[in-house]
Amino acid sequence: MKFKRNLIAKACLVWSIPIFVAACGGGSDSDVANNANSSPVSPGGNPQTVADLENQGLIPVLDRSATVAGPDENGDGIRDDIGRYIDSRFTDPTQKNAAAQLSKAIQNSIVLDPTDLDALNQSRLEISQAVSCVFSIAAQPSFNAAEVVETIEALSTNTKERLIAYLAFNDALQGSVTTSPNGSTCQ
Repeated sequence: MKFKRNLIAKACLVWSIPIFVAACGGGSDSDVANNANSSPVSPGGNPQTVADLENQGLIPVLDRSATVAGPDENGDGIRDDIGRYIDSRFTDPTQKNAAAQLSKAIQNSIVLDPTDLDALNQSRLEISQAVSCVFSIAAQPSFNAAEVVETIEALSTNTKERLIAYLAFNDALQGSVTTSPNGSTCQ
């Protein structure tokens, strides 16, 4: 029971961080109005509704297999479905590269063994650098850094298995300290 409560608490924490970042990222009243008019799909929503939205191109088509890693046919470290989303969403090469760097860093954190301290620390550094990269190009037009971070994280953790793996990674980081990277963090 204690594990289940801790898991739920961590899930709330993981999902509240992007909301906090998004709140700090600014935005305009028109952004709020546009979001109010969109049709969100609840996590327990009708699968037919999700399929309809995917078919209409309103939401990305995501792999929902039970595997944590998901398909990566080209071996670039980014799940194929997220790679397609990034390719369709970003035309500017700098923006595309920043989103891809973040996706790869989050994917690495999901598939690693959370008891491997070296891998854990490396993954934490990769995510920190990727988030810093995304925010370093935030001044570009039509690029909302907080939204990009939130979206890539949500797409990467789109199944129960992936979310549990991401929570395990974050749980393993408890008590660790991360500093903001210096210099250029974009790869």
